[in-house]
Amino acid sequence: MGLGRTVAVSLVGLVGHLVEVEAHLAASVPGFTLVGLPDASLAEARDRVRAATVSSGLAWPQRRITVNLSPARQVPSPPGRPGADRGRPTP
Repeated sequence: MGLGRTVAVSLVGLVGHLVEVEAHLAASVPGFTLVGLPDASLAEARDRVRAATVSSGLAWPQRRITVNLSPARQVPSPPGRPGADRGRPTP
């Protein structure tokens, strides 16, 4: 059916990390699956995503929704400048 991709930021303390987000809608038994980054907050995220969608006035799709979260590829820092290019995705 449909596949959407975007990039988001995950905060760990004061440091932001790029996260690639892929969402897929399939013509199947309705459900919502969130996979990817291992974190306890993912269990709560399912409910937050549904609540935010419904609160925004959008209709919740009656399809199988799969959302994949994975760390974005990053450019290594140049020698002598640790962290100078942190957070910039590779071209």
